[in-house]
Amino acid sequence: MKFLLAFIGLLPLTSAIGIICKPWDNKTESRQVFSLETPLKGGDTIFLDATASESKSITHFIFDLYEGTPLATDASKNASLRIIANLNTSMMAFNTNTPDGKYNEEPKLSTIKRGGPIKIKILVRQIDYQIFVDDKLFWTYNFRRPLLKTVKAIGIEGIKFTSTTENSCPAHSTREILDDFQTIVIEGGKVNILYGPTLQDIPFVDNSGGAPHNGRVVIEF
Repeated sequence: MKFLLAFIGLLPLTSAIGIICKPWDNKTESRQVFSLETPLKGGDTIFLDATASESKSITHFIFDLYEGTPLATDASKNASLRIIANLNTSMMAFNTNTPDGKYNEEPKLSTIKRGGPIKIKILVRQIDYQIFVDDKLFWTYNFRRPLLKTVKAIGIEGIKFTSTTENSCPAHSTREILDDFQTIVIEGGKVNILYGPTLQDIPFVDNSGGAPHNGRVVIEF
């Protein structure tokens, strides 16, 4: 995808880069949970590019950022952020889940619908999450609790990938950089976690021969 290729094009800018790949089970559209080697922190970025389920038995797309590393079958989970979209009505809401319940949040009409594309970008900041849908700022969700550095897993359900690559997680030559920023890219039947300079801050270099662009990286997806 364009945003992943753009980021990979930046790899020569630094030797301090690492990549961890986790395969996606494309045979199921139920919840899958992926642990993070490093807890989320301000400056991290998450991209999701997938297709919403077409199954009538699945009514919602759900994206969770979990405290700790729960299993997909765990009944009780703490989620710093839950994004949930009704695939029948396209209404999307944002929440924080705790053992004491969840907050009362108003849903908002989105472009997500059954069988349609889901393109989401999340910027993790010190006091909130900025959530983009179709590359447009859709919602800014302030932390309901001070949960940074406790979010260690991502859970997703109600999606599929229209195309995947055989052996989609090849061996990468990587070094583990636990204190660096991470960019989490969920697309093409895998979850890639890239460690290095954050996409929110580094300049974009045009490798096509044009002049470098100052400012933040422009990512298309």
